[in-house]
This record gives sequence, structure tokens and C-alpha cells, in this order.
Amino acid sequence: MDAVQNSQTDPVTDTLNRAAFSATLQQEVSLAQRGGSPLSLIVLDIDNFKLINDSHGHAVGDKALKAASKIILESIRQSDSLFRYGGDEFTIVLRQTASRGACQLAERIRSSIENLSYFDARRKVNFSVSLGVANFRPQDSEEILFQRADTALMHAKKMGRNQVVCAEDFASDSKQEEED
Repeated sequence: MDAVQNSQTDPVTDTLNRAAFSATLQQEVSLAQRGGSPLSLIVLDIDNFKLINDSHGHAVGDKALKAASKIILESIRQSDSLFRYGGDEFTIVLRQTASRGACQLAERIRSSIENLSYFDARRKVNFSVSLGVANFRPQDSEEILFQRADTALMHAKKMGRNQVVCAEDFASDSKQEEED
């Protein structure tokens, strides 16, 4: 692995890292602004990851990160990109994908990870993920697109974790609550 590739790869999951994510998202947003093509972003967190590390140790936590990244990579297309954003958080850039397709993919990932279990030295380990999804809008910068997906993720966590929240649905609910 050369130095550039090494600087853009997460050592635990072998996925792209946060630096690679920033560059990729900036490029994809620029392309979507010029060409009008659909672009979606998923932000996901492993639920209660600190508890996994505290209860089972960091080696098991690393296994959870690897298992999650493997399932995600098996779920996305070759044209999509997975990044370990940091800690227990991943991002997925979905090129040529509108909101509905991105939300459906997020639900498939959530369900696959929820049904996954593996064994550490002492017992069976299960975990879940929460996901926030946002679709690019013409006025979005990469920061705004990320913020919308991250806000949807926070909403999924507030709703009890192990859920998918799509920013467009969340925005509709918020507008309706304001009108009520």
C-alpha cells in the first residue's frame, strides 16, 4: 500500500477514512450541482458502541466495526463509497441515488446488521445501527448535506436507536409539527 492510499484508509476496517470522505463528498456535490444528478448520503453509528467496548473489550469492538463495514460493502454498489468517519461512525456516498433508493438501502443495511451475531470468548454479541439519510438539494453545500444526514441520524437515536430516519421525512414531520 503506498503512502497516499495508506493516508486515506482506516487501519481497522480497511475502508476509506474521514480525509478521503471530505474530498469525495466535495467532488460529488460539485458534480451534482453542475449536472443535476441525484446524490445521497448516509451517516450511521453503531448503537451503544461504548458499551460493547466496555463490556467485551476493544478487540470485540474492532470485530463489530469490521463486521459492520463488511455488511455495508456487500450492500452497496461498486460506484458507491464507504468511509469510516471516526469512532463508531460511518458515511456512505451514494452516486446516482435519489432519496427513496437511499432510504431503502439504509433499511437493508440496518436489518442485515441487526440480524448479525458473532461470538467473543465469553458470549454471543449482537449489535444494531442507527442511520440518517439525506438527499442532495441544489442549494446544498457538502457541509449542509452532511449536517442534514447527521441531524436525521440524531433523530433516529432519539427515537430509540436501531432505526433509519430520512431527512426529507424528518423535515416533513417537523413542518407538520410547526403547523399543528
